[in-house]
Amino acid sequence: MTTATERSGSPIRAADTMRLDAPAIAVWQVLTDFAAYPRWYPRRVGMSVVHVAPDGIGTELRLRPLGGRSFHCRVETLDQPHQIRVRYHGDFIAGTGEWLLEPERAHTRVTYRVDVVAHGLLATVLGRVIDLVSVHSNQMRAVMRDLGAEVRRRAVSTAGPGRHSSSRSVHP
Repeated sequence: MTTATERSGSPIRAADTMRLDAPAIAVWQVLTDFAAYPRWYPRRVGMSVVHVAPDGIGTELRLRPLGGRSFHCRVETLDQPHQIRVRYHGDFIAGTGEWLLEPERAHTRVTYRVDVVAHGLLATVLGRVIDLVSVHSNQMRAVMRDLGAEVRRRAVSTAGPGRHSSSRSVHP
């Protein structure tokens, strides 16, 4: 039997932002290389690729956060180099998320917004005793830190031998 509280679940609405010292296209290239996500996403997020669609739309990713239940998301739209929209689906998490890239001269303001509901008795109970938005934002800080590191790594690897790319850093 499912109660009204179990059906409604625990909403998680958050927006996490950082600034990268890199052009938006460099950040876009990392974010749309879905097959590479497991290499740079924090291990505690448990990222795996279910399916990569040729044009990116329809790409399916599976996340299994350390200590949590697994869930999936599917890429719905791509607006180069500004937005990637995903839909979370399944019996545990449902809703949307989106990466937003805003060029700022030589920098890029990167935001991840999520608007989901965690379903089930456990999520409902945890949502009453734990700030799930803070938990999500903590995870996203690690994701964004590693995104910045991957953007920098790729910039160095494309600079070639004997050439130096500009210094790149992450600014919360």
